[in-house]
Amino acid sequence: MSVGVVAIKQSLLILVCISVSFADSPGGTNKTVKTYLPSLRIPEIYAPKNNSLEAKCEHQVKIFEDSLQKFELWALEMFDASTKIPSGIFQGNIKDLGMYDQCLKVNATVGNEIIRGKHCMYTLEGNFNATKLPVDLAMSVCLPATCSPKQVKEKMQKLMNMAEQFLSGNKIRVKNATCSEVDDQPWELGAKVTLGFFGGLVTFLLICTFCELLSKFTSINSGLINTLGKFSFIVNGRNILSTNAPEKNLTIIAGLKVYGIALIVLGHRYFTTFTGSVVNLADTEPYSVDTFLTITGVLTSYLFLKEMARGRKFNIFFYYFHRYLRLTPLFMALMLITTFLLPKLGSGALWQTIMTTESDFCRREWWPMLLYVHNFIYTDGMSCLLHTWYLALDMQLFWVSPLIIYPLHKKPKLGLIILLAAIVASVITPAAVAAVNKFSTALQPKDSGDRLMLLNFYILTYNRAGPWLLGVLLGYLLATGKRLPIPGGKKLGWILAILAFAYSFFTYRIYQQEDYKWTIYWESFHSGFARHFWAFGICWIIYVSALGHGGFVSKFLSLGIYMPLSRISYSIYLLHYTFQTTKMASSRVPSYFNNFELLQVYLSDMSVCIIGGFLFTLIFESPVVVLEKLIFSRTKPTNKSSDLPKETTFNNEIIIPANEKQLD
Repeated sequence: MSVGVVAIKQSLLILVCISVSFADSPGGTNKTVKTYLPSLRIPEIYAPKNNSLEAKCEHQVKIFEDSLQKFELWALEMFDASTKIPSGIFQGNIKDLGMYDQCLKVNATVGNEIIRGKHCMYTLEGNFNATKLPVDLAMSVCLPATCSPKQVKEKMQKLMNMAEQFLSGNKIRVKNATCSEVDDQPWELGAKVTLGFFGGLVTFLLICTFCELLSKFTSINSGLINTLGKFSFIVNGRNILSTNAPEKNLTIIAGLKVYGIALIVLGHRYFTTFTGSVVNLADTEPYSVDTFLTITGVLTSYLFLKEMARGRKFNIFFYYFHRYLRLTPLFMALMLITTFLLPKLGSGALWQTIMTTESDFCRREWWPMLLYVHNFIYTDGMSCLLHTWYLALDMQLFWVSPLIIYPLHKKPKLGLIILLAAIVASVITPAAVAAVNKFSTALQPKDSGDRLMLLNFYILTYNRAGPWLLGVLLGYLLATGKRLPIPGGKKLGWILAILAFAYSFFTYRIYQQEDYKWTIYWESFHSGFARHFWAFGICWIIYVSALGHGGFVSKFLSLGIYMPLSRISYSIYLLHYTFQTTKMASSRVPSYFNNFELLQVYLSDMSVCIIGGFLFTLIFESPVVVLEKLIFSRTKPTNKSSDLPKETTFNNEIIIPANEKQLD
């Protein structure tokens, strides 16, 4: 029997005991229960304290108890809105949300007291025979609005202590409790400043759009008007939506990016579904991020070496500054929205648990994120924009890229030695880390070690650098025009690429077997080579397409329709997880999972994120691109000796002087 099934059955016993402790009728019809449990009364531990707020909570709970025993409607509604035994325990329904809106609608006047309902969520941790359950139960309770989360936790712990007499001394602990806000909270200064900044930026861009129309349809043609017109929504929107690809561009990159981001959104949709009000087992493919790492590596070396071959100087300050400037504005905008605006824009059973908690974490721990080191700093967990660990990984690899690509330009043999040594290290390092720490490298919701593996293995740069390094090697081969001297190399390459993809898809199923046991040899091999195999397949598709031998695959992935989507892929990546968690946090009742329902939700995710990504790019990224081009075009010469940096961002775009074209 799997650990998950055992946990669910033990969880059922807990829920039965909890429900029984609430279920005693006022008339005493349940005599068996009355023999063992007291009626629903406030235990002595809840006697009013000196603190007036605590005393008010105790007093109103006492009124709620008395009214419930008298079957008054408002008290019954509060009790009915709280967790009882949910259906489908054996199917994994161990996260019950109660009835959020019904609880908040309670507004009763009893004597001089006005009692309003407050919806609270609390989680339980069980220890049976000295063994901790691999899952935590999440439940809800509706109590008077005067009660604080601390008091809710204390009251629920008292009930758990009463239930333990049925569990042969096994312990149940209330880990935490969060409660929704009954009244709308005032808009704080940070939220007002954020709204003012965003409003001012949009107003400026609208003025610039007016200037562009003015110069286009009138004879007014001053330098200021023309400069402002470059920030126009119309101009930048046209550039984003263009399906034209520059000549000699690796057009297949656009298609790979689109399908890579589509897989990421799908994988995170599974994840947010199962961490919300549905608990079940899932199988998602874990290699979509490695597709982007491979692409980033290819373009980092390819574009750098191409520019160095044209005689450009390398200025490391501008190289790093440009990268930071291109990634950070959108990241910062999303952080401001998440910190100050989103908590005010919704509600739900999990809203306080997810959105408000995330906002509080962002307020406290924003600085490592803006330095792109948060994947190493937050070893106890990341609660602010969890998916942005990839940005830290991407930036850190960019920081070390000159140590590889500059020697590849100056002394190719030395550069290749460094690169090949790094590739070998990228195989050995994750294999050793997985072996020593007994990590299982496939994320599975049923695995209690997932969080530890995620924080100490999955998101760390030295464990994920392999695909990026293979991409750098491919970029070097393409930039220098080198060919692989292998007889029958085309057929062999396709066979190996297909085998690589097959390995990535089918070996992942091994982890989903209920009888799977951790083995050092398999886990070490898989940790060391799995992502490299996937990256090899991606590299092969890019390589043969660049040489004109990609056939149907190359033509399909090079279609012009992918160009607009690839330009907004960074914005889609930033927005999609926030949209998904917001939807999860606003849930009122648990949902039922099946693949057809998930497909509909996924298509909704993609549609909203494409529209939102376009607007996000238009408002926050395009103005920065234009501004940077204006600054560099005025301060730097445009001849070949210019030390203007050229490198790629998540969108794989480079900044070049205003009189040249932009490579997408």
